[in-house]
Amino acid sequence: MKNRLTLVILSIAIATSVLGAGIIVPFLPMYAESMGANGLWLGIVFSSFSVSRACFMPVIGTLSDKKGRKIFISSGLLIYSLVSLAYVAADSPLALTLVRFGHGFASAMVLPIATAYVADITPKNQEGAYIGWFQAAFFCGFGLGPLMGGLVKDFFGINANFYAMGILSFLAFILIILRIPELNQSVLERKEEKKTTCQMMLKSKTIQAVFVIRFATAFCRGTVLVFFPVLAHNVLHLSSSTIGMVMSAYILLTGILQRPFGKLADRFNRVAMVVCGSFITIVAICMLGLTDNLSQVIALSLCLAIGGGISIPAMTAITIEHGKAMKYGMGMLMGIFYLAVALGLATGPVLNGLIFDRIGLEASFFCGGAILFVGTAIFCFLVIIPAIPDVRHS
Repeated sequence: MKNRLTLVILSIAIATSVLGAGIIVPFLPMYAESMGANGLWLGIVFSSFSVSRACFMPVIGTLSDKKGRKIFISSGLLIYSLVSLAYVAADSPLALTLVRFGHGFASAMVLPIATAYVADITPKNQEGAYIGWFQAAFFCGFGLGPLMGGLVKDFFGINANFYAMGILSFLAFILIILRIPELNQSVLERKEEKKTTCQMMLKSKTIQAVFVIRFATAFCRGTVLVFFPVLAHNVLHLSSSTIGMVMSAYILLTGILQRPFGKLADRFNRVAMVVCGSFITIVAICMLGLTDNLSQVIALSLCLAIGGGISIPAMTAITIEHGKAMKYGMGMLMGIFYLAVALGLATGPVLNGLIFDRIGLEASFFCGGAILFVGTAIFCFLVIIPAIPDVRHS
């Protein structure tokens, strides 16, 4: 019961913080374009956040295995609230890139370490249910952000979005400080009973498989987050409020589906769920590049949400179960898991920014689908190797 209460409080805090992030993310492309950013600069601005996360997550994850989780989560949230002021002060694509890099550093302390905390308190054979609840809170918080952000921007201007992010991040910081206990050191030490390095973890076929599919999924998500607002604004001529509502519907449904499919991942074949969700996403993102009206956009956004709702809790449950079986430090393991996410979110916008500038917007969405198709094929190849029977649930 105590673990469940801690899970709920932590989930609320993370949902509050990502609500702030969701308020600004869909409108950053337009904010950057107002400073003169082209397609390549749009990719660089977004990717700097993920590059920063990729640099710092493995190190911070390892430190959290030794020093505890709470100090890093709370510090990251406090930096979030300060970074919001830097967004307002940015006056060029380069300045915005530097702010995003600082935001990424703070993010490396929050979501990966909070996920490691959840993994630490998760009972055996309930990985899908616990992570499903946590990720549902994450996606629902992030999903409400575009809806609120669109309304705030239309009525008060883009700077109000950044101030709102700062306030929400500070509220999450206070909640963590007051209500989340630090894990007993014996819990962290038990997770580290088998001393490992990042290189040793990456030799595991299970971790390799999840790393590849998580990278490919994030590559697609980065493509949608950056170039869907461009498509909606420049091609379909939708208002900021409408863009926010569509983005919110997509992300909220992804979040709502995390918990039921997380529970299913504890009972059914997790590998099959990853593959099924990935193929739904591939079809939807390729079709998104061909859409020419709002109703098609809404339908395809829902398909993207269903794909992510099926695959994400299953791949996370595979990671946590394998990490516990191998007695890996959860901070380091989640650092690697989210490193794949960061690399996907970093490379997707930059590569597709180049494609956007040279070929066209539609080609960017096809590239996202192609990368996920290849990633799913590699994932399937790795998980059928007999050396990793631990991911095969029947």
